[in-house]
Amino acid sequence: MNTQENKHGKQIPRIIDWTKRNDHRHHAMDALTVAFTKHNHIQYYNYLNARKDEGHKKHSIIYAIEQKETIINDNKKRIMAPPMPLPLFRSEAKKHLDSTLISFKAKNKVVTRNINKTKKKGGMNSKIELTPRGQLHKETVYGKSKIYEGKLEKVGVKFDKEKINRVAKLTHKEALIKRLTECDNDPKKAFGGKNALAKNPIYLDANRAN
Repeated sequence: MNTQENKHGKQIPRIIDWTKRNDHRHHAMDALTVAFTKHNHIQYYNYLNARKDEGHKKHSIIYAIEQKETIINDNKKRIMAPPMPLPLFRSEAKKHLDSTLISFKAKNKVVTRNINKTKKKGGMNSKIELTPRGQLHKETVYGKSKIYEGKLEKVGVKFDKEKINRVAKLTHKEALIKRLTECDNDPKKAFGGKNALAKNPIYLDANRAN
């Protein structure tokens, strides 16, 4: 539980990482609001919106609704009179919402009853069969193949340890690492200048095959 400042500067408790849309019981809360909404309430709020027009005067019916259905709260703000004291209303609503069990109606049937008809000598055969509806499992990738893709690159001063580790052929990789290690892991020293492969080839075996 955390606290958050509302528009009036008051700290109110708030559940961390929660919105009412995470809990389907907000539909029941909406239903409570509708259940206690009167026609007078709608008419009064429609008037509040309309009276913004210049020269609009308060109608006697609206005045009567205001006197009957509204009160001035502790913040000196006019609000609709609650059907019962708000602390009691909240506790009763919470009690019933806590005991509400959310269930979900299946949107699609798994199978459909069908009558299969086949011809026979002297008439027809009729048999009730259950036919699956829709997919019975999620699509899955089977036998996924991994194909190695490579490219030829000319050895040069950009062949640092990270790049050499991506060399596919083990013998080539080991030979390049050996040259790089001998040159203090400096790719410019190892594969540039006098040590460029054109001037100082790297041999892979004793027969000096490069």
